[in-house]
Amino acid sequence: MFEIRNISPNDIESVFEFIKEENIKSNNIYKFLDNFLICKWEGSICGFGFGLIENEFFFIKSVFVKPNYRNKGIGSTIIKAFINKCDVQNINNLYIYGKDAEFYKRLQFTQITMEHFIQNKNIFFNIYEQTISSNIYFLHPKEYVFNSCCK
Repeated sequence: MFEIRNISPNDIESVFEFIKEENIKSNNIYKFLDNFLICKWEGSICGFGFGLIENEFFFIKSVFVKPNYRNKGIGSTIIKAFINKCDVQNINNLYIYGKDAEFYKRLQFTQITMEHFIQNKNIFFNIYEQTISSNIYFLHPKEYVFNSCCK
């Protein structure tokens, strides 16, 4: 079984080894340590996610699961942990950038509208370095139904 928790100082070296092994882009990762979750399976890090809070928005920057641990619910559980974190901290706007629309829909995210993107384009550009809205998804954490099924 797996365990998802906040990163600790003892985990940092293992996370950087993981990032190097999997050839993951990790620019400025230190600025995300306040909102960095790891997943351990039998003592080894098999996945992680990180994001940042800006104003009243939470932006999930990355969720990554090692290939041989995928399709076990780890990625969706990391995202649900961020949803819970937002709910506890009264953050009403959660965003994620990605290309797997069906996965995000199962997690109750909706694709943002062009109007929403235009109203917040400076934030999206600074966070996701995106000038288009097609892969940005949104969720209100207070409206999330935790009993929904997703894999």
